[in-house]
This record gives sequence, C-alpha cells and structure tokens, in this order.
Amino acid sequence: MLDTALGMTLWPYLLGFTVLALPIFLRIEGRAAAPIVPLNLFASRQLGLTYTLCVCAGSAWAA
Repeated sequence: MLDTALGMTLWPYLLGFTVLALPIFLRIEGRAAAPIVPLNLFASRQLGLTYTLCVCAGSAWAA
C-alpha cells in the first residue's frame, strides 16, 4: 500500500529523506540537554551494530 501511493514508488524518496534527515537529527540530539535518544548508547560497537541490525530487520519486515 505504501509502496505505490498515488501511483508513485515512494521508497526512493523515503530513503533520500532519511539520508538527509539523519545528520540533522544527530546534530540536534548531540546538542540537546535531555536527548530523546542518548548518543552514548552507540559508543559500544557491539550495541551500535545490534541497534542498526534491529532497525534494518524491522524495516525489512515492514516492507
């Protein structure tokens, strides 16, 4: 349903938006006094990889 809303393939646009929005999000979260996602959670390479794989698996499952 979301793949072809209004007769257009949306995933390239969503991917492009994510690539553009991620650095902005990281900059805002890095400067925030009480961030939504504490960036020190990603300091450990193992946890960072685990979180990344979980997001990828969830995205693949949702697609």
